[in-house]
Amino acid sequence: MIDTSEKKSIEFVNNQYSFAEYVLLNDIKQLSTTKKSLFSLENKKYTFLVSPWVTKPFIKLAIEKYFNVRVNKINTSNLPVKKKYIGKSLGSKSRLKKAVVTLDPRDEIALFSDI
Repeated sequence: MIDTSEKKSIEFVNNQYSFAEYVLLNDIKQLSTTKKSLFSLENKKYTFLVSPWVTKPFIKLAIEKYFNVRVNKINTSNLPVKKKYIGKSLGSKSRLKKAVVTLDPRDEIALFSDI
């Protein structure tokens, strides 16, 4: 028989993973393919562009669950908003956050395996 406290913790973990799946599908936008991020792939550091409200624990859960790897460290930074002219009026591009994920030395994400 499961105590109510154990049941709540199990429900919390299940909700956390379902939220991580939601984060992975909707809020991890793309893999950054700048020259600096491609050179850092040798050190098991992968750079993702994510929504600005996503926190480090949810990024970690989403990356670990989807790619089946162990994450050692996550560094995040908010990127500045870029200005863009649309006709005569000035607008702005959407805000993004950059997340640099450092993996365990034994793990790897096979992104460019064909190259």
